[in-house]
Amino acid sequence: VFLFVLTHASYLKYINRRELLRLNDLKLTEVAGMALGQVRFRADAYLGVLAGGLILLTAMGFLERLLWRKPLFRKWVLRIVACVGCLVVGIGYTKYHFYGKLSLDSVETFRVTDTESNKYVLYRFLENDSLSTDGVEQVEEVYANLLAQAPDRETGTDGIRPNIIVIMNESWWNTDNIASDRVTFSMDPMQPYKDLASKCTLGYMTSNVYGGGTVSSESEFLTGLDTKYFVHDSTVYSDTAGRKLPSVVDYLHALGYNTTAIHPYYPEIYSRDQAYRQFGFDKVIFDGDMDYRDIYTKYISDESLTKQIILEYERAKAGEAQGAGQENAAPANGGQTYEPQFIWALSMANHTRIMEYTHEAVEDYPYPISVEIRDNHLSEDDYKTLVNYVNGFYLAEQAYAQLVEYFEQQDEPTVILMYGDHIPNFSEDVLEVLGLSMTDYSLEMVSRMQSIPLVLWSNYAPEKVAKIQFSGEGIYYLPEALFRNLEMPDTNMMRILRLQRTAFKANARAFVTDAEGALLRQCTEEQMHILNQSKVVQYDLMFGEQKCMDVWEPIGE
Repeated sequence: VFLFVLTHASYLKYINRRELLRLNDLKLTEVAGMALGQVRFRADAYLGVLAGGLILLTAMGFLERLLWRKPLFRKWVLRIVACVGCLVVGIGYTKYHFYGKLSLDSVETFRVTDTESNKYVLYRFLENDSLSTDGVEQVEEVYANLLAQAPDRETGTDGIRPNIIVIMNESWWNTDNIASDRVTFSMDPMQPYKDLASKCTLGYMTSNVYGGGTVSSESEFLTGLDTKYFVHDSTVYSDTAGRKLPSVVDYLHALGYNTTAIHPYYPEIYSRDQAYRQFGFDKVIFDGDMDYRDIYTKYISDESLTKQIILEYERAKAGEAQGAGQENAAPANGGQTYEPQFIWALSMANHTRIMEYTHEAVEDYPYPISVEIRDNHLSEDDYKTLVNYVNGFYLAEQAYAQLVEYFEQQDEPTVILMYGDHIPNFSEDVLEVLGLSMTDYSLEMVSRMQSIPLVLWSNYAPEKVAKIQFSGEGIYYLPEALFRNLEMPDTNMMRILRLQRTAFKANARAFVTDAEGALLRQCTEEQMHILNQSKVVQYDLMFGEQKCMDVWEPIGE
């Protein structure tokens, strides 16, 4: 029974999240309610075989106990039947347990067909990874070799440090990825996004996670590390608890930035309170610290988050004005008379509404967009969830546009980036209505589902920002592209990411593409060498002796 429960739990997790159950899941006690609320139960032949076998085995056990005083041959007959029952359970368990793993084999990505050649990316936990031919005991040598291959670049000479605002928007996804004509909207949910095209850079990236695992997309931007090599996307921070990970926060501190993190939800989820302290943010704001708390159906809205960002910027400016005459005032950068701000904002408004919060979900929210479905067979809950998500996209884009409008009136050079974390956790029925599928592993389908949008605005050097073009790259490439095109100082991590980009456009769990974006099933020797060495550095930072701690230190500063 215990094996049955664990096995079925693993299968449920796979059909819901494309991940198998791991012991690390037991660490996620603070989000257990969320996990249970998101799981969709599916009955199938495997479940029937297991359940039937367990019932047969249990019945035979009871019968044997009832008839144990009967003639010996009867007991042996019962035991033979019981053995057959055990065999049925064993066969069912084996087929059922490996069903998810066999399904993983149908994903169009690297496969291990020749373990001696070692030319394949393995789907397994980094901490237990053999790291191929490069052992962790040679970390310093591997690090030096990796950097020797990495392309250098020139750093701009103007020395300007623009304010940098980065928003990762919960469940923000592009409805243009819908592959069905069954759904119509009263207005385009992406219209505010498209209206920004004349003054913003628009693009899309590849997320490592499906329907959840926000912390994965978050940590990829902050650290530049590919979370593909975690078997569980939600334990990034808990697995490295108490450990200082080098990040963009260190980089920006070294360049004289004041850093702020904002997340309008409880601090303990995914151990963000500890993680943000470890990253070294100067100021951290969670829901209890928010000055603006308007609600979108259940959680603090994106408009409130935008207002909080503006307020924190104005507070920082007011503080500089008060301390302008002090001897210890921050030194100017490139002639600047202000301390540049880095604001990291993680939204919550469009999260699935099963998380506990101070508010119950609003039933009759005045949504601006109505949704019509031809041949609608969705349950009421599925339909409401779809409507909520679609309007969440629209309102998030409106909030971003409001932030841009505010900073268009400011003189300080500023860059504002917003990107999504993953596709919403749509049910199978909703996916079917949208023309999407969890069982179609073609590159086109998987790309639609793993794609998340990006928008970037700047009043500073627009010709530089215009160079930041994303069309399916992994999220972990984003900080390198941003800082490079702003001509900010280089770092070893940025050099490593540029080297990885020469080999892979997206190295994600669902698929892998080469530098040009073509589907990749087998690595070249050069690609595998770059990958193995990069994984050694990642292992060292997360679990090793951290001999590579200088990866985010500005070079030449």
